[in-house]
Amino acid sequence: VSDAGGLCMLAQTGEFLAFDNNMALQLQPMLASSWKPSKGGAVWTFKLRSGVKFHNGSPLTADDVVYTMQQLADPKNASNALSTFAGVLKPSGVIKVDSSTVAFHLEAPNGNFPYLVSSDNYNAIIVPKGTDFAKWQSTFMGTGPFKLKSYTQNVGANFVANPDYWGGKAKLDSTAFTFYTSQQQQILALQ
Repeated sequence: VSDAGGLCMLAQTGEFLAFDNNMALQLQPMLASSWKPSKGGAVWTFKLRSGVKFHNGSPLTADDVVYTMQQLADPKNASNALSTFAGVLKPSGVIKVDSSTVAFHLEAPNGNFPYLVSSDNYNAIIVPKGTDFAKWQSTFMGTGPFKLKSYTQNVGANFVANPDYWGGKAKLDSTAFTFYTSQQQQILALQ
């Protein structure tokens, strides 16, 4: 799967605190309903959208956001997000304020921090607390408009509309992705 294909597939199930709307040239609320910096910009506080559920029916809470971001910012996990969070956010800087509020205490003021937890950083989708990132690909558990129906490594994945999606009914009933091991196979499939 290419990076673009992987991101497209990820967007079926996973969501971010904010969405970078390139058409509007601004960040828009997604899983966070709002965010604001402290005076000086060293602490960013995010309020979570209410009524959001993961595909398994559990509600999205600050515990899920804290867990996700601590895992992504932890150097011992070798996450792909480390290139974004190194020197910006340590795991200890992600603090639960209450069940629907998370504060990010940054290593230094950063006016662009909301972009680092937005769709611009495809690694930063929010997953349930306790998720094993090494096994996540077998479930694609998230809050997005589609839920995993089936996944076969190196073959493809099928998704069905999430009837409990907070953002309203999906425009499609299902989506399907086919994986190709070479560019030549991709070209033949297109032809």
